[in-house]
Amino acid sequence: MTHIMPSGNPVADLQCPLTELSGFCSELNVGVNVTADGGRGYLLIENGTIRAAFFTQQFKWYTGRRALKFLQNLPTLSCEILAYGPESLAQAEELATAKGWAITHRAEKKPEPLHDLLSKERLAQIANQPGVIAVSAFFEGFPVHTMGNVDFEQVTSVAETLLRSGQKISGDLDMGPLDQIILENADGKIIIAPFGDLFLCVQTSPGAHLGLIRLAIRGIS
Repeated sequence: MTHIMPSGNPVADLQCPLTELSGFCSELNVGVNVTADGGRGYLLIENGTIRAAFFTQQFKWYTGRRALKFLQNLPTLSCEILAYGPESLAQAEELATAKGWAITHRAEKKPEPLHDLLSKERLAQIANQPGVIAVSAFFEGFPVHTMGNVDFEQVTSVAETLLRSGQKISGDLDMGPLDQIILENADGKIIIAPFGDLFLCVQTSPGAHLGLIRLAIRGIS
């Protein structure tokens, strides 16, 4: 039962997917009471890193990584966010571990921040599309998350130049915010599109189906 966890100090009530919740909590130590899809649960997040997870729905119980995976697939969560001080955080970690809610990490690997974990999973949805050679999320010309085998520093530098040019053209023509840039030649295609606070650059083979890839991009943006 989540009510025996430390109460904490109320910070906010949000209606959002797990990706947005992780961004909001990136610099906070919080407990999050979650309700969604007829179920309820709890997340313990420390500076953007998920430490424990629990969710129950229709007589089914999910803990640890299974709970995290289940919550990732829900489109919207109702979240009561509670800030923890050092004592409350330590108490919550102890209780969550005792209940079996703690997130375990193989080979003592340092837990990956939740927003990074989810960003990589979303990139994989694009990288697995037929014809995609490489995909990268970048910011101001620097690669942040990458999948594939190309020179990502060069790719994202060029993508940043294309992005700035496209934004200027869009503004000059009074076309509104830039949606996607598509560059195509006989050797392949490049798509540049917004990706949360970053931008996405997708490289494909010449025969890749642009329509399917663009739909996948819209699905994760």
